[in-house]
Amino acid sequence: MIVPYGVPLTLVGNNDVSLPYYVGNRIATVILSSSSGTTPVVAFTGNPYYYITRFYVTVDPICTAASSGMVEVRAIDSNLGVIGRTRIFLPNSVNPNQLNVLPSLVTTSDYGFFFISPSANSTVSIAMDTPLTGSGIIRVTTNYGFTSQQGS
Repeated sequence: MIVPYGVPLTLVGNNDVSLPYYVGNRIATVILSSSSGTTPVVAFTGNPYYYITRFYVTVDPICTAASSGMVEVRAIDSNLGVIGRTRIFLPNSVNPNQLNVLPSLVTTSDYGFFFISPSANSTVSIAMDTPLTGSGIIRVTTNYGFTSQQGS
């Protein structure tokens, strides 16, 4: 469900507090590195259900992959499978002379993004389809909340 910013829809959130759909009052950050490989890293588990309002992905300028190309970063629900993804280009090497001018790459979901879990106590994990090489890291931050309401 995509809900525009400011629409007065509500959701019963943490401690049965009534929250607008666009408020995620918890934050989870997963750090993906060369040691993560393609193994999903757990971000959080629903209690009993969860909702997500935003993903924020930061890629270090020194991130590299074994071969240059597009790498997919995925959010995975333990019951539903992939619930969100973004693609980024990673080179196979980095010129050290450019590191002082290259900013971190940032990608984020748009305002109005909203996902509510239809499965109780499911786990959200973050993974890549291609492992990183070198010392760069990718950080995926999720704004989310817990709810007693089941999604559909």
